[in-house]
Amino acid sequence: MSQPSDSGIARTKGTGKTSGAVDHLLGIFLNPEARVRHGQRFLTLMEGDSFERILAAFESHPDGQALLQALPDTEGLLADRIDLSRRPLGSFGRSYLDFLVPNGFDAVDYLEIAKTASAGFSADPKRTWLRDRIDGTHDVRHVLTGYGADRLGEACLLAFRVGQVRHPGAAVLAAAAATVCLFSHGPAAFKAMAEAYRRGQAAVLVDLCPFEFDLSAPLETYRAKLGLTPPRTYQALLDARARRGSQRRGPAKPAAQEPSA
Repeated sequence: MSQPSDSGIARTKGTGKTSGAVDHLLGIFLNPEARVRHGQRFLTLMEGDSFERILAAFESHPDGQALLQALPDTEGLLADRIDLSRRPLGSFGRSYLDFLVPNGFDAVDYLEIAKTASAGFSADPKRTWLRDRIDGTHDVRHVLTGYGADRLGEACLLAFRVGQVRHPGAAVLAAAAATVCLFSHGPAAFKAMAEAYRRGQAAVLVDLCPFEFDLSAPLETYRAKLGLTPPRTYQALLDARARRGSQRRGPAKPAAQEPSA
C-alpha cells in the first residue's frame, strides 16, 4: 500500500483546520452563549502568519524584549479587580476596570479560554506566554484604541487589527461586521472602519504596550507611546446616535420636590 505524501498530509491538515474554522464561525452567530470562545478559536485557526509577525515585532522592539524577558503575570494583573480599583482615575488599570464593569465583562473569561487554546501550543514558554497574552487581552485593545463594546466598536477593532497585523480571520469577521453595521449606522459605518484600518496601519503594534509594568501610568501616556490618534469618525457616530436617542425620549421631567424638613 502506498504511503500518503507529505503534501497530501499537509492538505489533510489544512482541510481539517479550515473545517474547524467554519464550525467556529457558525458558532459565533448561532451560539451566543459561547460567542467569545468560538470567536477566539476562529481567529486562532485563521491567523495565517500574523502570530509570527507579532513575535518578530516583540523580538525587535525594546518593550517587546522586556516583556519576553519578564513574562509578567498578565492574567493575574488583569483579573485583580481590587488592585485595579485602587489605581488613579485616568490610569490604564482604572480605565480597564471602568471598561469591564459597565459592560458586564470579566477578564477571566478571555484568559481562561486563551489558556485552554494554548495548551500544547509550544514547548517554548515565551511563545506560549505571547499566545495567551494575545488571546486574553482583547479588552485591553478596546481600551487602548478607544473603541467601545458596541457592535460598531467591535467592527472597528477588527478593522484596526487587520491594519496592524493583516490577520485573515479578523478580515473575515470585519467584513461580516461591516454588513451588519451598514443597517444600524448606514454607510458612515464603512468610513469609521476605514479610519480604524488606517489607525492600525499608522500606530505601533498595540500588543507591545508594556502595561503590566505600570498599571498606574496614565492611559493617554500609553496611547501617545503607541502613536494612537482618537477614533474621530467612530466617536462622532456614537455622539450622533446618542443625540437622536435623547431627542426621541424628549426632555426629562422635573423631579418631584421633597418637602423641606
